[in-house]
Amino acid sequence: MMFDESFDARKFDEVKQITIGYSLVGYKADISRIYLGEKADLVVSFYDEKGMVKVVKVVSMEGDDYKRWGTDDEYIYQYINANLDKIIMEEK
Repeated sequence: MMFDESFDARKFDEVKQITIGYSLVGYKADISRIYLGEKADLVVSFYDEKGMVKVVKVVSMEGDDYKRWGTDDEYIYQYINANLDKIIMEEK
């Protein structure tokens, strides 16, 4: 399953732009593993304005967020968009 989403790059402040050294304009998310009733691991690939992948993160959606996902795949967009800063800046 794959999800593509663009986001407002202005969400990142100047410090983060300098820290990562490039602008990210969108992402692609794939579900890599589902632990039924527990959590889902997502592989989120962030890309720049040229479509080049610059950052790849593995994100675990668990607990209440996993339950909220249910059958609404749109929730994956909402979850990633709500946690962009944390996902991109987290060292993993």
